Amino acid sequence: MRTHGHTFATTPMALLLGLLLGACDDDLPKISLVSEMDIFGHRIEVEGDPERATPQPGESASIQWQVLFPEQDSGDEQLSILAVECTFPERYVGEPFCQELLTASEDDETTSLSSLDGIFAGGSSLSCADGQGEIVVGTVRTHCLQGQSTLSFTVPEDFSASARLFTGIVCRNSTAQLDSSGFGCAGNDAEEVEYEHFFSQVSVQQEPSDANRNPNLDALELYLDGVRWLAWDGDALPTATDCAATNGDATEENQIVLAHIETDQEHTLEFLYADEDRERYDDRLERIRISHRATAGDFERASSYISENSDPDENMQLSTDVTWELPGEEESPQIIRFFIGIRDGRGGFTSTERFACRPNMGQLDET
Repeated sequence: MRTHGHTFATTPMALLLGLLLGACDDDLPKISLVSEMDIFGHRIEVEGDPERATPQPGESASIQWQVLFPEQDSGDEQLSILAVECTFPERYVGEPFCQELLTASEDDETTSLSSLDGIFAGGSSLSCADGQGEIVVGTVRTHCLQGQSTLSFTVPEDFSASARLFTGIVCRNSTAQLDSSGFGCAGNDAEEVEYEHFFSQVSVQQEPSDANRNPNLDALELYLDGVRWLAWDGDALPTATDCAATNGDATEENQIVLAHIETDQEHTLEFLYADEDRERYDDRLERIRISHRATAGDFERASSYISENSDPDENMQLSTDVTWELPGEEESPQIIRFFIGIRDGRGGFTSTERFACRPNMGQLDET
């Protein structure tokens, strides 16, 4: 679990090294397992056209970071997010860094957040606990979010670059802050602090050919061991009572909503995606990446792909599959959440969830 600390440094390379070294502090979990707070992806929606992921100069849009939690009763109300919005760099090594800061440091070969006069005048810091609003310095601005993960923004009218960059930190059970040494979380003595850094690119539509739409969730069909697995449609998340009321058998239409899984057995998830819903760009079709995570068990890999050269079946659907297994000796929640993300490789993102009941669910008490 990550604890409080700064990983922003004085140069992009030092920033990257700091992130890499910080990751060595703990044993790394299985990449597909949601064992602590994690950022699964970000979704861009243009105001008035939410399926479009590429705002034009002068347009307003929103960016939502999808944050995953291992506990079913945790949510965005625990979050504090501080983001710096700026121009995505023309060139970079390692993690992207604001073009404005790179340009400002060309003469002295130093890249520092303190290069932005006005944000840290007198060595002050910015804390989301202070209720401070947006600070704007040229094309760079800061944003704070408390108890939510969706940020509204407007692309500057005269913006001519290919993309905006949102870089910052997500803090859980603590307060996001920023000073000249970097991002951090103000600790909460009552809770253990978790944090995640992010680098989110938002492509800007300068020409009609730059337009990109988020993947269509209706184009995806998900099958578990040959049975179509539908999304949970309840007003609240499923409980042990819901699991006890079902047995995992498929309906006459060969469908399930709450799956009942077996331990020490490979289960196959198959993804079918409508070929007609892939966008064409640069005379080729999109490559669809499907990311899969779960709060227990282990996928054989973190992502599956539908390549631009994949051929559809007789129903004009493209397919890929992955196996998942829950070891019998592994401790797991009573209800296992599966997170599925669809990415088009051009900034489009959409996601869905599925739920499964652990074996002997009906005999377990709800907790």
